[in-house]
Amino acid sequence: MPKKKPANNRSDKAGFTLLEVLLAFAILAMLLSMAYTILISTLKASERIHTMSEAERAASRLLGLIGRDIEAAYMYQLESSCFMGKKTSPDTSRLDFVCNTDSLLFSGDLRSDLCEVSYFVRPNTAEPGLFCLLRREEFFLDTDLTAGGYSVRMFDRVLQFQLRFFNAQGSDSFTWDSGQQGGLPIGVEITLKLPLSPPGTSQEILYKNARTFRICVPIAVSAKSPQKPKEGGS
Repeated sequence: MPKKKPANNRSDKAGFTLLEVLLAFAILAMLLSMAYTILISTLKASERIHTMSEAERAASRLLGLIGRDIEAAYMYQLESSCFMGKKTSPDTSRLDFVCNTDSLLFSGDLRSDLCEVSYFVRPNTAEPGLFCLLRREEFFLDTDLTAGGYSVRMFDRVLQFQLRFFNAQGSDSFTWDSGQQGGLPIGVEITLKLPLSPPGTSQEILYKNARTFRICVPIAVSAKSPQKPKEGGS
């Protein structure tokens, strides 16, 4: 009579051991960590590319608008200043002048042959170390080129906005007063430095990761002030 085989207490379909489960979880955690790192890097790269593209588009738009206004600078008075530029800090300038470009703030039937325009910066309180670039426009002319009108914020992430003025002899200066100089400059160099880092970046990285845009705008109209007519002349 054949003997019976002893019963096996272990099931034929045994489960995973604790060591195998812990090893699987470790591998899964490693894969998730790698996927998360790749995702974060991709998002940061995408944000950086977007910020760079936005800076280039903003610079092109701002330089085009400022250049258009400066090209249309106009000497409308015989004695007082109608084109004044100055350096307000090592990285910033201010320009107040009269030009004959169309108003950007008024539409419809409101038209003027001349208007006052100013470009200047203010500190960006939301991002320390950056400036907001503003454009002021006054529909009515007066003796004060810096007062009145309406100011519109053009761009709020500016590191440098600097102007350099050239006279007919080719000499340059960071200041200009048409009343003292006796006319307009023959050209204005505009320097605009914009950060390429996204908002929330430290000031040190903002200055290191930035791009400078520069154009030179000629002033086509006569740079000399109009002369008073001689008394008794025809």
